[in-house]
Amino acid sequence: MGAQAVMGQGGIEFFHGPFAKAQNEAEATGKLIFMDAYAEWCGPCKYMARHSFTDGQVGELFNKSFVNLKMDMEKGEGPRLARIYRVRAYPTLFILNAEGEILEKVVGGIGPEPLYEWAYEAIEKHAPHLLKEAEPEPMEEAPQGNIFDDGQEGDVFANPFGGEETVV
Repeated sequence: MGAQAVMGQGGIEFFHGPFAKAQNEAEATGKLIFMDAYAEWCGPCKYMARHSFTDGQVGELFNKSFVNLKMDMEKGEGPRLARIYRVRAYPTLFILNAEGEILEKVVGGIGPEPLYEWAYEAIEKHAPHLLKEAEPEPMEEAPQGNIFDDGQEGDVFANPFGGEETVV
């Protein structure tokens, strides 16, 4: 997210930029989009900004799974997005795919725990790969057969770690 990301205090890192750039970022990273559709004057929006979005566990889940976008629905491209997504109350929270299609929606302010649960369930349903820990790199396949070019079945050789080994 580079210079476009704004760090919270252990909470959600919000992407500040055009909606189309957030879509590009989601496409490039394989993440979903979380969009907080808010208004400056909205009391529940302010509550969520202070309590829900700053929660460490919420931030950890959201930052690894979403391109997080706060969009003031009364400024900039907000009014256009409010019409497209039919925002009628604040806050309205969306989980979108990179194409901008609505996967999940919640209207109204919610605390950190229900926000986390809502997002986790949405990720499980729409993008479970985001919840898995990084898989370790597969090991290179071991060479097949005997490592001794001239070994014959039944040959005995010295094992550098002690004892004798039989070539099979």
